[in-house]
Parts: sequence; C-alpha cells; structure tokens
Amino acid sequence: MNGAAGTHEWIQDGPIASYNARVLAIQHVDISHDATGNLTLALDMTSYDRATGRLEYSTPIGVSGSALELQASLEDMDSVE
Repeated sequence: MNGAAGTHEWIQDGPIASYNARVLAIQHVDISHDATGNLTLALDMTSYDRATGRLEYSTPIGVSGSALELQASLEDMDSVE
C-alpha cells in the first residue's frame, strides 16, 4: 500500500466482483468440392448488439485454401481473437 501507514481505510463498495467466463465458439466450414474462386466469410454482430455491433468480412481466400489460411483470414477481423 502506498502512503503512510494508517492513512488509508477500506470502504466496502459492494459484493465481490464476478465476471462472465469467455465462451469460445467452434465453427465448421464446408466448401463444395467443385467450388472455384475466392471465399469471404461474414460476421454479423448487429443482431447481438444493435448499438455497437457491426458487420465484418474476412479477407478473401481461395476455396482451395488451407485451414491455416482460413484461420489467418478470420483472425485479421477486429471482432475475432
């Protein structure tokens, strides 16, 4: 504690804080074997939070891209950790 001993007093301001645990969602993407071109995924958070939610798109990747390329594309989105 900073300051001189005896100059601070604990003031209880409410119950012990609690936090909601982060819930991770695992998604599965199926791409038709005869698909061609690029793939862009959309993450629509507008219905979850109408005030600050937004619609985001991943960077395009080829439909024959690897799982690692897909993951990197998704992680470039601001709302994905």
